[in-house]
Amino acid sequence: MNLIKSLLRAATLVVTLPAIMISAQGQTTGYANPKGTVNLGEASPAPPNLSLKPPPFNGLEPAIQPPVTGGLVVNTDAREEVRSFYNGIFPTSENIAQDSTADASICFPGHNSDAFQNAELLRINWYRAMAGLSANIMLNPIDDWGSQQMAVIISANNALNHNPPSSYACYNTFAAGYAGGDQSIGADGAEATTDFIWDFGASNNETGHRRWILYPEQTVMGVGDVAGSSANSTSTGNLTFVFDSATLSTRPTTRQPYVSWPPEGYVPYQIVFPYWSFGLSNGYANFTNATVTMTSNGVVVPVAIQPIRIGYGEDTLVWVPMGLDATTEGTTFPFNGTDTVYHVTIGDILYNGSPVQYSYNVTVFDPAVPGSGYIATSLTGPGQMTASSTATFSATAPVDTNVTSYNFLTAKLTSGNLTDNANNGLSNFIATVGSDYSVITTEPYANGNCFNLEHYSADAYPQLLQFAETLFPATNASISFESELGFATTNEVARVQVSTDGGENWTDLFAQPGNNNYATTFTNYTLSLSNYAGTTVLLRFNFDYLGGEYNDGGYPIGWFFTGIVLTNVEAYTNQTVYTAITNTVPGNLVDSANNGLGNFTITPPPYYYVITNPPVGSEPNCFHLCHQDSTSQYLQFNEVFLPNAASSISFSGQMGYATSDETTYLEVSTNSWTTWDDYFVDTGNNNSTTESSFTPYTFSLAP
Repeated sequence: MNLIKSLLRAATLVVTLPAIMISAQGQTTGYANPKGTVNLGEASPAPPNLSLKPPPFNGLEPAIQPPVTGGLVVNTDAREEVRSFYNGIFPTSENIAQDSTADASICFPGHNSDAFQNAELLRINWYRAMAGLSANIMLNPIDDWGSQQMAVIISANNALNHNPPSSYACYNTFAAGYAGGDQSIGADGAEATTDFIWDFGASNNETGHRRWILYPEQTVMGVGDVAGSSANSTSTGNLTFVFDSATLSTRPTTRQPYVSWPPEGYVPYQIVFPYWSFGLSNGYANFTNATVTMTSNGVVVPVAIQPIRIGYGEDTLVWVPMGLDATTEGTTFPFNGTDTVYHVTIGDILYNGSPVQYSYNVTVFDPAVPGSGYIATSLTGPGQMTASSTATFSATAPVDTNVTSYNFLTAKLTSGNLTDNANNGLSNFIATVGSDYSVITTEPYANGNCFNLEHYSADAYPQLLQFAETLFPATNASISFESELGFATTNEVARVQVSTDGGENWTDLFAQPGNNNYATTFTNYTLSLSNYAGTTVLLRFNFDYLGGEYNDGGYPIGWFFTGIVLTNVEAYTNQTVYTAITNTVPGNLVDSANNGLGNFTITPPPYYYVITNPPVGSEPNCFHLCHQDSTSQYLQFNEVFLPNAASSISFSGQMGYATSDETTYLEVSTNSWTTWDDYFVDTGNNNSTTESSFTPYTFSLAP
């Protein structure tokens, strides 16, 4: 497998160095928490000079961009399909490590991880698919660059402003050109996307943020995210840029002639919010006298229609059912745990001057509960096997067109019983925790060690200690522990959770929210696992964060627990997962950058066009790596290769403006990316001129 480190490419390469710098300026003070109460501010209407959006400032924009194709699709009329669409995809964009190099305190935009950015993009496309729109949004790297710089401005000033003044810390005119996008303080990444769909706040009763995310014409966006820091008095900030030239294009076909949220069909209760909306094509629909009627089980649901405001995505009618308070993030849509159908009728709409009416049903449901159409995947064959024996297994496929493959797990059962008093480190756990505090500490009001989970500084996300082993409980299995909840707000919840589906969904065995106070003694708890007898489960301690305020000062902070005892459980060891057998296939390829990045992954997400027009030669496109800051850029082949004695790699490269601190490499790894060997090295020479032509190179992979 090849990785092109710092600046290299694999077919035709060009490298240039942009001359751009963002200077550090003063910063505002008086900030409390980097992830306190989320604030979205007001959405921005379409700017009058949208077609004059700042042009790319670095390098050439490709004459032909790769086409936007594919995308997520879901049939919201099928409960089980929506259920698997939520359970299988939505959680995969939760709690993704940002691994950012950004620092708003010095106005440094930095880079976020590929996984974090991809999770945010996935969340955007997931919501669009649910709404019946084309769910193939792509991120424009120039828009990402402007969005990231604007997120720095939001973070450094702890302020939301669609027209930031030049007096703001970290201000620059290029970043300010992106200030019209959806903005958030207190949330970033996929979480910010969900907040934009929620669109809580008295000033957001037109749901403008939602309307831009769900705008049918949209094909290109940009995202910028900065994690806040209490130490540096900077906030968590997000800028999602929704105004691209594609915004002015013709409205594409959508699943329904309207765009509603929640959409028609089955909708998980977690994504049904107090503001309901219904949009139609701009310039054609007049909602001045429109009416909304909602019923559930024949009972009328009272609604409050919000003032009509245009200029945000599609012209839209918004209403609040049941007298709910839509101004606060703390209000959830009522749900009693059973499938609930709401019949919605929008009447008295003037469309092209003629009256029209639309009716549809929204069924709010719990995606953790299978419906009548669910068919469990059943496996036939012996439940246990002896060593060196053979057996035949088969599986019954569920009726779900989204299922493309199966995994079969084999394991050896051993005793999973354990006692852990935090004296042996984290050997029994997989820890997903922050770095700003010690997970193992001394008991606040006694002797000995205990575990501690807390939300501190940039660690304002769920803190997790998951048992390292997959467990198989008996009918008398249990988990016991001693718990002491220190300083915690009602937005912080101590949970013990179990998962029966490999960690996709979690159920509470124990939940204790904070009360802005603290306990001074440990309390013993014993939780039965009998309901999971004969089932493969995962267990974890989760100090959950629900958003809003949290305690990061005083003592004792967070959740303390010890004396963990697991009894009457077996553990899966020597686990092996089998999938459909994949044969070795030819890996030969020719790539002249004319078909996008299908063969490669770029790390970290760049702020320039990786595919661009070559400065010389007849090729229409070439790959391009450069530095806009001190972060190395990697272009890595997606496939793992098995060379033979005749294998080789060839490419043509051209070094553009580069300093002696910038070096291009062609590298190969034979140990799963742990170390890399250099095959080709070329260092910049500080010249103000570039190489006048591409130079061909060929390297043998015989070794």
